[in-house]
Amino acid sequence: MKFNKKTFKEKAKRRRQTARLPFEEKLKIVEELNALIRDFAEMKRPLLTFLLVISSLNLGVCQEPHLQLQKDLFDWGRSREGAVLEDTVRIKNTGDDTLRIEKYEFDCPSCMTADSSIRKIPPRGKGKIKITLNTQGYKGSVRHFLYLFTNDSLTPVKKITFTTYVLGKEEKLPPLLKILTPVLDFGRIKPGGKKQAELLLKNTGEDTLEIYQLSFLSFPPQNVPAETLKLLGGTTGKLTVFLTGPNYQGKFRDSLVIISNYPEKPRISVPVRAKVEKR
Repeated sequence: MKFNKKTFKEKAKRRRQTARLPFEEKLKIVEELNALIRDFAEMKRPLLTFLLVISSLNLGVCQEPHLQLQKDLFDWGRSREGAVLEDTVRIKNTGDDTLRIEKYEFDCPSCMTADSSIRKIPPRGKGKIKITLNTQGYKGSVRHFLYLFTNDSLTPVKKITFTTYVLGKEEKLPPLLKILTPVLDFGRIKPGGKKQAELLLKNTGEDTLEIYQLSFLSFPPQNVPAETLKLLGGTTGKLTVFLTGPNYQGKFRDSLVIISNYPEKPRISVPVRAKVEKR
């Protein structure tokens, strides 16, 4: 702030005049000031009360329930005709008010049911609904929906999807390849040296699984069996994979690609690792 010589002199003059006043007049001035302060406080009190009421109303508006699902898509994979499939819908109320589940509705009330006594979920509370699907009379791809009606103002109706692929009673499950060796580890290897590792596989389906081809991504495999491996349903087998050490020192990382007649994932990769030492 810029210094003003004239204003400074005027303020100093008023202070000197006030200092010369008698004590009674000074006391009177103080009382008048206190009265002004009280009047000001009385004037502000209604405004303060009004602001407090508005604030409480705003807080009430913000207190709403909010529906949160652990997941809204349930895939049962492959199933056999006539099987009764079950799963659980898990609900959480992440809001600040009680969540009310008003009703459930299925697009197929004759084949799906909901078993739950949960109608109210408190703030930060949890609930669950047991769902069943009867696959009798179905074949092929099946998709049904559950609709949850709640007092969540953002999503008053929540749709949950249930899917499965139903096989006929005499139809075989297609081959399902399961890798039992999550990482193909060759351990320590020298540049130009050769090591082998075993890859364990299982066919969890019913039809025969055939392995057509094996290959590394970064450089060709060495002595990987060229003949196809066949696994009957429910059986386990193994493949012996050979690796020639690369011409450098340090960590080796690659992927072994398996090509098979697994219909859902005909191409599967398995991580490969080794540690290349000095010559």
